[in-house]
Amino acid sequence: MMRLFPKPHLCRPKFARLPKGKLVTVAAGLLSSDGMVLCADTEEAISEDRKGTTASKIRTFKSHTLLEDGPKFEWTVGVAGAGHSDWVLKFSQDFDDRMLKKIDRQKTNFTKFGQLLEEYNQGFFERYIKGYAEDPSQRPQAHMLVLVQFSGNPLLRNIFRINDNLVLSPEVSDCIAVGKGAAVFQSLADRLLNGSYTMAQMASIAVYIMDRVKSEVPGVGGNTHIVMIGPDGIDRAIPTRRVKELEFHHADVEFRMDSAFAEELIKELP
Repeated sequence: MMRLFPKPHLCRPKFARLPKGKLVTVAAGLLSSDGMVLCADTEEAISEDRKGTTASKIRTFKSHTLLEDGPKFEWTVGVAGAGHSDWVLKFSQDFDDRMLKKIDRQKTNFTKFGQLLEEYNQGFFERYIKGYAEDPSQRPQAHMLVLVQFSGNPLLRNIFRINDNLVLSPEVSDCIAVGKGAAVFQSLADRLLNGSYTMAQMASIAVYIMDRVKSEVPGVGGNTHIVMIGPDGIDRAIPTRRVKELEFHHADVEFRMDSAFAEELIKELP
């Protein structure tokens, strides 16, 4: 009689999978003559044929000292990111307790701020990015921008860019973008931002650039979220309705200018 043996159980290793809800998005930081502007889209790609929206990936933190004549602004930090929504959010959630409480306004300059940021980001990377999977291709993404503004005369402001465990020092640029649409955003910014602009002017140009990026880069979309941070440290988000009004206005202006440009092109024939 044939004896039946149980089928051997094979132990298969479990591999970490990329988290669902990968954001194929864009975020950008811009420096103006009188403040800072942060912008991001809100579309989230859940699968190849499904999309959703996520809450804004922009957060601001500020510090004031209470004096007899009222609060005195010391510093403001704006954080925006592109990547997996939960990891972008976690970077911002831990930022206050693990990073900002170490800032001493009297002793912290951009060099010291960069050192604190590197220390915070290294811990974040080890715990939540590298710790998620040893294989880099299986890790979540969180490409972050950190804008910092210190009070004083003149007002000091700059942009730090974070890619995995790297904190890139401030660059000589008034605009830096991250995410899938970063290349298109940066190209348009290089063409359009060729002077000194106020915060409101910079925000209006950012609305146009974001609208172009959303139309040209698959996976980038949803509403555009824009936050302006003034010299007093107060932040103001542009309402979604106003952003859409600006998008329609810009599209109309571009159409009229394209028609005029075409007329100029045919004035001289080969």
